[in-house]
Amino acid sequence: MKNLFYLIFSITLCLLSACVNNKEKEVSDSCTIHVKVDGNSTGELIIAPYQSITSIEVYDSLKIVSPINKKTNTLKIDTVKALRRLTLNYNKKTYRTKIFTAPGTYTLTLKDDSIHVDGTSTHNEYLKLDMLLEGDKMERIRYKRELTKEESLFKKNYSKSLIEGIKKYPKSSPLAQLVYNQFWMTDLDTINTIINSFDKDLQSSYFLKQLIERKNNLERVAIGKKSPAFSLPTYHNKIISLNDFKGKYVLIDFWASWCPPCIKGIPNLKRIRKRFPEESLSIISISIDAKKDDWIKAVQKHEMPWPQLLDESPKVADMFAVTAIPHLVIISPSGKIVYKTTGEDEHLEMVIDNFINSKNK
Repeated sequence: MKNLFYLIFSITLCLLSACVNNKEKEVSDSCTIHVKVDGNSTGELIIAPYQSITSIEVYDSLKIVSPINKKTNTLKIDTVKALRRLTLNYNKKTYRTKIFTAPGTYTLTLKDDSIHVDGTSTHNEYLKLDMLLEGDKMERIRYKRELTKEESLFKKNYSKSLIEGIKKYPKSSPLAQLVYNQFWMTDLDTINTIINSFDKDLQSSYFLKQLIERKNNLERVAIGKKSPAFSLPTYHNKIISLNDFKGKYVLIDFWASWCPPCIKGIPNLKRIRKRFPEESLSIISISIDAKKDDWIKAVQKHEMPWPQLLDESPKVADMFAVTAIPHLVIISPSGKIVYKTTGEDEHLEMVIDNFINSKNK
């Protein structure tokens, strides 16, 4: 079954490559989108950001909104090769589709109560890859906590197929985004393998640049590395720096008011605070809340008796390569990272005890 999956994947990619290479090459320095409607009403086209989004405010600042007020409506956008989700609000109805943008021309035609897309060869390449790999199914189960046996096998084969695809087609921009979506939170060794497998010319693309930045961040905060320095405001608008805690162990807790596992872990942090004296261990909670008011309310509600810092950017979280919360980091008295974990950690108190009572501080 698994070998058949890879065989079909390989054959289809070969056909895909031939199709793309034989098609007349599109030469353009812009990405043009034509939207064709019946002209009997007005509306708007909304293009969602392809970038990573940390808040509604960031989303609103990056989205593209274009009026639809005639039969053929034309707009030009940047030429970044990326999957973009489009929403067309027209004649009191909402239509959705997605296109993989690149230099060239796209025509969106509203017909038979749906959007028909005529796109570039890059867009067609994405559609074929997505259909072959069952991308919609992957999106449905990507963050699902409890998977069936069939779903677990599918997810495993999906990842392996992407890796095999890179080896065969290292210049594929759509493949680069699919890989980014799947492996953003993976380990350093896998990220290195992925980056080195793609063609060097593609490494300047948006999604591979993101993976390269992720790799660099992971290397900077690997166990044994010196912790990045940072300064952030507290709940009382006082600036606190990591350097203020030199000479003792520091437990950094990355969290947010909207994160149930983070809230669930607060009692454990309170037990740790009560057990270990301040001269041996300091605790710092760093919230990545985008809305300061939400953070303030949570701090007031949960009454955590240690410094509460806000990282709205979230610049410091990025420095520590945080991709999920709660994320806990232990810094040694000499300023080195000695422990990292993501999610609920039932052994955290024991780990701290071992560090503090160890002779090798």
